[in-house]
Amino acid sequence: MRFAKVRVARSEAFVQTVTVGAWEVPLLRAVHGEGTVQIIGEQDDKRREYPDAATEFERLSTKYGSPEGSTTSYAQAIYGHDGAGLAKAIAEAAEDEKNRAPVPVPAAQIVDPAVRGYLAAEAKQLEQDREAFRRERAQAQQDIEAQFAAEREKLAAERAALEAEKQRVEAERNEVAALLDAATAAPVAEPISE
Repeated sequence: MRFAKVRVARSEAFVQTVTVGAWEVPLLRAVHGEGTVQIIGEQDDKRREYPDAATEFERLSTKYGSPEGSTTSYAQAIYGHDGAGLAKAIAEAAEDEKNRAPVPVPAAQIVDPAVRGYLAAEAKQLEQDREAFRRERAQAQQDIEAQFAAEREKLAAERAALEAEKQRVEAERNEVAALLDAATAAPVAEPISE
């Protein structure tokens, strides 16, 4: 799998270099601003396979969340609510890797303990965010199901009320018809003459 090495200037004092899939770069730009994200290189990792689009869409939705005051996540805004655009972006990245020469693998570097600690904290936070996202999604599903159940009950009650009204009207119509039949079936009395 080919990764993009990206420099993200979160502030004047804090510049971070991250390695992400090419399809993640637009998300970084959306979150941090167009001018703060710069691709500085590429890296191949033959041990990693390109991810499944649905799983990756969930990961990106959890990792980047939504803009403040919005219910649409950054991933949905860029790749669509169903993530269809992400599947295309991942396929394009895989095709691009096939059509170009491999990127040389740099020599292994020792990770600074502070960076290692930061990465461990990021991984822990990501897992917590992922779990919170799963809980929110499960709660939203329960809320939708409860709303549908309430709507079904309301419709059933309305249907029962309409059926009762229909029966009442039918009974009144039968009563009126019976009265009309009785009135027209009775012989007409002769007037009494003096």
